[in-house]
Amino acid sequence: MSLDHDRTETIYAAHMALRNGTRNPEALGVRELVQFLTIPGQRLSPSQTTALFKNAHLRETYLLLKSLRTLHVVPSLAAASTGNVEERRFDGGSLRLTASRTGSQVYLLIRFTREGDQFPAAGHLIIETPQGMIEKISLPEPDSSGEILLVLDESEPSDARLLSALRDPLAVGDFVVQDESI
Repeated sequence: MSLDHDRTETIYAAHMALRNGTRNPEALGVRELVQFLTIPGQRLSPSQTTALFKNAHLRETYLLLKSLRTLHVVPSLAAASTGNVEERRFDGGSLRLTASRTGSQVYLLIRFTREGDQFPAAGHLIIETPQGMIEKISLPEPDSSGEILLVLDESEPSDARLLSALRDPLAVGDFVVQDESI
């Protein structure tokens, strides 16, 4: 009987530890991957990103979860491409970066083609570079012409990382849905 009691105490302690958030914040598992793919503003830390690229099982799980949510893929450009990329095309639309006249601001214009009687509603754009950088930006709904215009600031570290990833000709991207149903 005491064995059952000890096991019950262990299970209860584990449940309370998880419930009270004492989990290692750098841990990376399916839970964190789903949160990254579904929650606006949720990011992977540098150590989580490193773990994702080093662990084949985690990477396979991430790619599967992401594929279930992907509306459009932004492919890498030809290997012969050099320098920064300011425009990309993908099945379903295009991305264009345009420097503003005021210092460090850059416009990101995303154009979607109509699917049936409406434009797709991607919740996020996730960009991955071959160097292991993963950047995510939450997106508003497209306007009535299928466009999303975002103003990014190269002096902001998160915007600078996103712009660097978008300009990398070997980077790939995914427009993913935001809702939590997988």
